[in-house]
Amino acid sequence: MQKAKNGLFFGLVALSLSLFSLSLLPYTLPTPAHATVEYARKENKPCVYCHVSAAPGVLDPTTGKVNTVACNERGFYYETHNHSFAGYVETPQINPRALTGPFRFGWAVKLPTAAQRVVVADVKGDQHPLLITLSPSGAHQSELALWSWNGKTFVKESALPIAANADMLQVGHFAGNDQPVLIVTGDGVRWWNGKQFAFLPAPNGFQLIGAVRLLDGTERLLGTMNGGDLQAYRVDLSKAGSAWLADPQSPPQSHEVQWAEMHGDPKLLEKIGMPTALSLGGLIGVWNLPTQHQLFLYLPKLNQDLDTVPDPDHPGQNKFVLKSQTWCVGLLNATNANDAYYTPPLAGKVYDVARESPIEPTTPGLLVLTELSTPNTSGLYFFPLTPPKP
Repeated sequence: MQKAKNGLFFGLVALSLSLFSLSLLPYTLPTPAHATVEYARKENKPCVYCHVSAAPGVLDPTTGKVNTVACNERGFYYETHNHSFAGYVETPQINPRALTGPFRFGWAVKLPTAAQRVVVADVKGDQHPLLITLSPSGAHQSELALWSWNGKTFVKESALPIAANADMLQVGHFAGNDQPVLIVTGDGVRWWNGKQFAFLPAPNGFQLIGAVRLLDGTERLLGTMNGGDLQAYRVDLSKAGSAWLADPQSPPQSHEVQWAEMHGDPKLLEKIGMPTALSLGGLIGVWNLPTQHQLFLYLPKLNQDLDTVPDPDHPGQNKFVLKSQTWCVGLLNATNANDAYYTPPLAGKVYDVARESPIEPTTPGLLVLTELSTPNTSGLYFFPLTPPKP
């Protein structure tokens, strides 16, 4: 496994390891546990007890893909405690009425698009931030949509075809605060020139992973080039063609940023240095909350509800079956390593988290995008940040 030698990721890894009370050698990470018959037999538990998939590592004939071997909360504990459940205490189910912390529930709406990424930004410079979504539209094709709020619902103002998958989207002042807001996707960079969106293609081999805003307000893209080390880039719009990535630097440490976020397949995040329990949701971020003046870690969390039933293949023994699973977003306090907040269970997998409201653009909070069971729809939840108690 690649050493966690990239600045921001190393800072996040160090932070996350302390939060999860792991004791590791410098620059090393735990080896991911793999589903084995021996462990299942040893513990008399099915694979789904420790893994996200009921058949980890096995080819799913319906999709043609190999099921993920990623661990859930139990599996992560087992993996990091010498393959033992000794001392493990199950995380209690979330009680929305008992939630405390810096956020509260604001609102939830349905969007008429199966989006996988969401951002709120004033991309046209008219002081009207828009909701921006990226949704799959075909093989290696996606749709970038701009939405405005009419007081009752979100209305699609315009849409752009994107010649890339719907898994890469970052929006910000990556060329400088005096330059246009840039929209970066898997196929390149776009910006509003006053009449239309101008475009420059992405360099070959560039993998967009995230973005960061430093304490001085500077924003940079986070990505890799041809599978190399993670770098923080600014954008130079004066360059022709695909040469617009400029001034690569090692990513900053987590304590040097206002916020930072990383997206990626869990295997990619694990390769760069994220422990399984953090990479599971494909999203991890840090945020220095503006009203708390503390650094927090936020990430999707999978909650699984298991039941015990008699095992017909082994008389006298029980087996665990998955009753249900829900996703939420967790906020972890980096100062005292306590759980600061968990959202109530959300409808469907969490795809993305932004940090402001598209309805009240000046209100910071957790804007959570989830999948829904209804085709071509998404769930959008907002949990506004509340002022600190006096």
